[in-house]
Amino acid sequence: MLTSHEEETETIAALSSGADAYCIKGTSLQQLSVAIAAVEDGAVYLAPQIARTAIAHLHSPRPNLSGAKLSAREIEILKLIVEGQSNPEIARLLHLSLSTVKTHVRNIMNKLVADDRVQAAVIALRSGLV
Repeated sequence: MLTSHEEETETIAALSSGADAYCIKGTSLQQLSVAIAAVEDGAVYLAPQIARTAIAHLHSPRPNLSGAKLSAREIEILKLIVEGQSNPEIARLLHLSLSTVKTHVRNIMNKLVADDRVQAAVIALRSGLV
């Protein structure tokens, strides 16, 4: 993956989704060659600043979700978010209004203390909620 994103949410989401290399735009041609060769050999390559982020994330305590108490409908919607469904797609699949879906998504993110849908999906997967 070659990106300008260095934020933890994007980094962890990419790595959780199966990225084998994570390089930041502006990386030298030599470092890109090293990254490509590493992946070709079956290894993983992380830019140094991304490696720090990934290690810090591994060392951070997992969120305590015991107080999250998601409803059955929220779990159902969270599963669809994890599958990559958009709000309009979720509304259509569950026969709900778009406004209702947005409310559920906002409640899910608040309960999981997630900043966005990607982070909510990562939290759900890592904690075994879905």
